[in-house]
Amino acid sequence: MASPNNRYAYLDGIRGVAALFVVMRHTIPLWDTQVFRTYLAVDIFFILSGFVIANAYGRKMDAGTLSLGGFFLVRLVRLYPMYVISLCLAIPAYLYGLTEPGAPLSGMEIPVMIGLSLLILPGIYNPGGLLFPINGPYWSLFYEGSIRRSH
Repeated sequence: MASPNNRYAYLDGIRGVAALFVVMRHTIPLWDTQVFRTYLAVDIFFILSGFVIANAYGRKMDAGTLSLGGFFLVRLVRLYPMYVISLCLAIPAYLYGLTEPGAPLSGMEIPVMIGLSLLILPGIYNPGGLLFPINGPYWSLFYEGSIRRSH
């Protein structure tokens, strides 16, 4: 049952644990170990996040007090600072070879990819088929931003 401020404490807890497993999954080279089936935490996190986001913004959008553009602005203001911090951590990790495998970027490709990553745009160079070779998990935020709400 929702609390008076429309928060679901248990779901937030499960989402937090799933987020930790997602981080573990994406940082396997740092831990030199892998927790079995952590990829399932990604699904759990996405499902619960969709529920939480729909609960937080759905009524406002239906009532017309929050436009689609306003929703994207709210999401950008909420997510972008952490996105930039993670990019600042991912750049040295990429340069030291601690990120997902793929053909390495070289020369001017690295600054171009950093610039595109700052704009939350996929790269024009995609070694190993990654949309975001410097920080592979960015694909999820890219797709979140491209989903349109339908009636």
